[in-house]
Amino acid sequence: MEFIKELWRGNVKLVITFWIVSFIGNALFATLGGFLEGIGFYDQFTNKKQFIILSFSIIFILFYFFTLVCVWKSSSKYTGRTLWATLAKIYVVIGAFKTITATVEVF
Repeated sequence: MEFIKELWRGNVKLVITFWIVSFIGNALFATLGGFLEGIGFYDQFTNKKQFIILSFSIIFILFYFFTLVCVWKSSSKYTGRTLWATLAKIYVVIGAFKTITATVEVF
């Protein structure tokens, strides 16, 4: 739990926050979603499946925005080359815009 607090505060190194938590973490969520689609989980909807899909989607979106905030805060505290901090913030802005747009289209 302490790691999550430090992550949220931006106290975890940018390289770890960006590549491990954000990039790999979100890739795992996306892979799981793709796997569920590949096995036909989304083909027939039942009340139970709708609840699972909605829960998974909400958790994925919350995790994604959590990681975007963490990357932003970590890049703000980054003391290395400003290029990396700037690129990380550009990633956050584009990612947030893309996700908000996609979410609005779905709902």
